[in-house]
Amino acid sequence: VSGESHIFCGTCYQCRIDQKHVCINEKILGITYDGCFAQSFKIPATVLWPTDITKIRPEIAAIQEPFGNAVHACSVVDLRGKSVAVFGCGTIGIFTILIAKNYGASRIIALDVSERELQKAKEAGANDCILLQEQEENPNIEKVDVCFEMAGPNVSVNNAISTTRRGGNIVLFGLRNGDFIIKNFDKIIADGKNLISVIGREVFKTWYLTKGLLENNHNGIAEKIFHIVLENGRDTIVSFNEFKSQPFEKLLIKHPKLLFKF
Repeated sequence: VSGESHIFCGTCYQCRIDQKHVCINEKILGITYDGCFAQSFKIPATVLWPTDITKIRPEIAAIQEPFGNAVHACSVVDLRGKSVAVFGCGTIGIFTILIAKNYGASRIIALDVSERELQKAKEAGANDCILLQEQEENPNIEKVDVCFEMAGPNVSVNNAISTTRRGGNIVLFGLRNGDFIIKNFDKIIADGKNLISVIGREVFKTWYLTKGLLENNHNGIAEKIFHIVLENGRDTIVSFNEFKSQPFEKLLIKHPKLLFKF
């Protein structure tokens, strides 16, 4: 099984109208619900998702939850034939590129401050990769139909808004605390741009979409996740019983995603 990290109550208004991912009484694994780094812990069966590991290899099955974030983000707008920009090419950004391409995006532009992340974005299928400087504003690229803001900094949010065409969509997933300043706020309204916030996965709608994408042997997504994100398992699969904090922290810096093997 895989686990939905948002533990929902099932009785609040949001849960009753099938918005369990924003349950008012939610608990989130590793944040408000202890146990993510324990050898064993108990969670409700209502958040478990059965997985056929004869169709999805265990290493890929283990990251369905973060992959589902990108699935949710890519499902809130119709991407068929659309030009897309992805700001932030970490793990979720790479997932977004893979899914957007599969969902029919006509062109994908990847933007990041890291050349290494942009190389991964190119391998994932981005048509153009643009290296940004830290705190760089208003990148000089053509307007696109849909911008995915997957990084979180204030400057990145403003860049995503400014890069989106009139009447286009800005999908906000990157998360940072604190107050933000939105530049030229009136232009968002005057240009008819749409801001769409995405959190977690729709339970369990997103999981069904995820299952379809990862069990499909023809789209190449699962294979690319193992190759690009998990780097073919080299130093990215860590023995839980041999865990030591300092080497683990170094691997976290070096690789986009790590897995524990029990």
